Amino acid sequence: MSETKIIETSLIGLKKRLVDYDYQRDHLVDELQELGPEYVNLLARRDSIGDDSVVWWIDGSDRPIPFASLSPEEQNRLKGRLLQMRARVSALADEKVKHGSEHARSLAQALRNALIIPDDSSIWSLRGDPVLIEWGYEVDPDLTGGTRIVRELARRPNEKAAIVPAGVVSAPQVASGLFAALFGWIPFIVLVALIYASLLEPCALSLPFYRLDFCNAGEDSNLIAAQARGAELETQMQDAQVKLAQLLDDCRKVAEPVIASEKIEETVKKEGGRTGLFQVSLAWNTDDDLDLHVVCGTSDSEHVFYRQSVGCGGELDLDKTAGGSPANTLVENVFWERPPPPGEYLISVKLYRKRSSGVIPFSVRLKVGDQTKVLDHTLEVEGSSITVATCNFNRSFSISDCRF
Repeated sequence: MSETKIIETSLIGLKKRLVDYDYQRDHLVDELQELGPEYVNLLARRDSIGDDSVVWWIDGSDRPIPFASLSPEEQNRLKGRLLQMRARVSALADEKVKHGSEHARSLAQALRNALIIPDDSSIWSLRGDPVLIEWGYEVDPDLTGGTRIVRELARRPNEKAAIVPAGVVSAPQVASGLFAALFGWIPFIVLVALIYASLLEPCALSLPFYRLDFCNAGEDSNLIAAQARGAELETQMQDAQVKLAQLLDDCRKVAEPVIASEKIEETVKKEGGRTGLFQVSLAWNTDDDLDLHVVCGTSDSEHVFYRQSVGCGGELDLDKTAGGSPANTLVENVFWERPPPPGEYLISVKLYRKRSSGVIPFSVRLKVGDQTKVLDHTLEVEGSSITVATCNFNRSFSISDCRF
């Protein structure tokens, strides 16, 4: 596998939102690739080359296109695609929180923080899909105007992409790194000195033991407050965009076909499935292979699905793999004749094999005692899964003990 160098950037003026950046990136990519192959390069890999400079890389030999080089139509399309992907990542984070463990909550927070970027210049396009550099960073609200200028001038794009095999450092790279270490920072240091010198007379210069200040303190504090407020509003806008994308996705789901509770119950009986005090039934109308999973508590051994049809008092008695159509509803069914043992029950659906195109709508009918509820969802990527309900029957046995 080869890697392609995207750009070298400076982290001056940026504030990190992740605790252990490089360690967390590996775990985040493992989680994101479950959403689809287009998520593998969403978060570019970084190599530190100094205290404040990094090089960003992606897997493969295709070089992304910077956001500023795209047409207005391409920019809008790319940002719309990023909003959709952010919504799915945000939904994944919500599912992690529902799991309840400290590790899951920490991972969910890391997923949300990873989607924060300083501005649109951190977005690149790889065959129409977004690639993020400087992800997990935001503009430091405490920056002075001079430092902001330095940050912008310190961005050094590559004129030509460098493609190397993963894990191999070539001799030209070593020589280039030594040259940058010896000579690359000289113009940058001179530029910083000139900027501070230009600020000395009209404003101020902070020395190690003394501050030469010619500015109005009130105006300076107002400026800092305005910058902090601007950074806060930008974060709120990004959160609002993610929520908007989720609402649009929810509207699309509502418009999709729903299999009625009576239809699911009728099909289960027709196929020879049994019922009980606790029952979970999956129904869909396509030729794809969906699988119903019920995990009891936190033990993988207490896991009812097609490879283990009996567990924690329940039984999978219907398991369909193909043959669905608008006129032929497929069902899978797990039932408990008696009340299930106290504990937590995690109900999910996995797209084991995809045979059709587009999203795959399905319905899950949940029966707890005499109460029923139908949950409608979709899956699109082969191998992906979604948690549809979590029921906790530690104190009582009611459908109100389930979270959806």
